Amino acid sequence: MSGFGFIVLGQPIPQKRHRHDGRRKGGAYRDPATQAYEHAVGLSAIAAGMRGETGPFNLRVSAWRKSAHRYDVDNLLKSVLDGMTRAGALEDDNFTIVPIMWIEHMGTDKEHPRCVVVLEPIE
Repeated sequence: MSGFGFIVLGQPIPQKRHRHDGRRKGGAYRDPATQAYEHAVGLSAIAAGMRGETGPFNLRVSAWRKSAHRYDVDNLLKSVLDGMTRAGALEDDNFTIVPIMWIEHMGTDKEHPRCVVVLEPIE
């Protein structure tokens, strides 16, 4: 089993809460910016060769944002994991596949915001 690493270019977007709208059937919908970011994560993972990986993996996410505005780092981790699972790159994001996760806010980079995602196999 080999590891995977990939870069998601653009502003890292933490997952936002589902919004509620009484006009829609079911009443809840996902934030479009979050959906777009998760899609970008999934495409980057697939381009790196991930296809239904079952792990177990250690996951490291390093993020550079355009500005130093506060955000919930756990929600950014959720966007990355959900993007990989929705694209089918990762079979699931449960603790048997990804038992150890960490995220680092590397600072700001106004010119080149990005996330670097590394999955290392656990032997």
